[in-house]
Amino acid sequence: MSLNHKRRIFRPAPLSLSLPDGLLPARLPRLTMAALAGSLLLIGGVWFAQRSATAPVRVQAGEHLAADASQVAVLDGDTLRMRNRVIRLDGIEAPGRDGSCRHASGAGLDCGTASANALASLVHRGAVNCTLRGHDRAGRPLAVCMVEGTQLNSTLVAEGWARADRGQPDLLRIEAQARAERRGLWGGRSGQTW
Repeated sequence: MSLNHKRRIFRPAPLSLSLPDGLLPARLPRLTMAALAGSLLLIGGVWFAQRSATAPVRVQAGEHLAADASQVAVLDGDTLRMRNRVIRLDGIEAPGRDGSCRHASGAGLDCGTASANALASLVHRGAVNCTLRGHDRAGRPLAVCMVEGTQLNSTLVAEGWARADRGQPDLLRIEAQARAERRGLWGGRSGQTW
């Protein structure tokens, strides 16, 4: 072939988003739908797995919950897990985990653990029955709970293992008596321990 001979230059055709009729495989729409469904399942699974186990379940005020002591876990001095629900005791506030106090002897005390242990000793007496009253700021159900005729909320305050909320005049009177008698966490030298 001589160099003077004109050669034809081939250029690629512009990209086309559509295929000519008859070239679209019959399985492509099914594969696309299967991939989309799989992606949605994966996203849903990841969301469910990352969802907090303590995510609040909305409940109605006046609803009753009951569980055997074996189905109740004490999370801290004012919070229980009854089966799959986390419940805060209404009207009280217990010290948080690792809260420190001073014992009458001057020694340090882990207030949070002491308060949680006091609640656990009450819970392990028998079945726990709670009447729900609403929700706290975090969306957790608030309840008044009973065990064998003993109200947990007021007993914890009376024994000095929790404070009364300001809007609870009956519990505030009980707290004042526990402070005066230096019960529970109020047993420190100053009477104010946390």
